[in-house]
Amino acid sequence: FQTERDLLVKHVFPKLQAECHMRGSAFLPVDLRWGITGKQATDGAVVTLCLDYIKRSLPFFICLLGERYGQHKPPARGPEDWDGEGDSADRG
Repeated sequence: FQTERDLLVKHVFPKLQAECHMRGSAFLPVDLRWGITGKQATDGAVVTLCLDYIKRSLPFFICLLGERYGQHKPPARGPEDWDGEGDSADRG
C-alpha cells in the first residue's frame, strides 16, 4: 500500500486540493492511524477515536482502505459477559 499512498500524496491529493480551493472548499487528507498512541491502542480507544474523527469530517468523508487496518483492542469484558466459547479472534 506504500506505493499507492506515495502516488496519492505526491500526485492525486495536490490536484484535489487545487480543485477544491478553486471552488471555495478544502481537501484535507488524513490517515486515521496517524497520531494514535500506544496507550490509546492498548486501552481499546482506536475505533472510538477514528469514528469521532469521521463524525467531525461531515458532510463528506471518503475512505480508502489498504491491506493493513491498524491495531484494535476491543474493550475489556467482565466475567459476566463470557459465554464460555471465547472470542473468535482469540482462537487464532
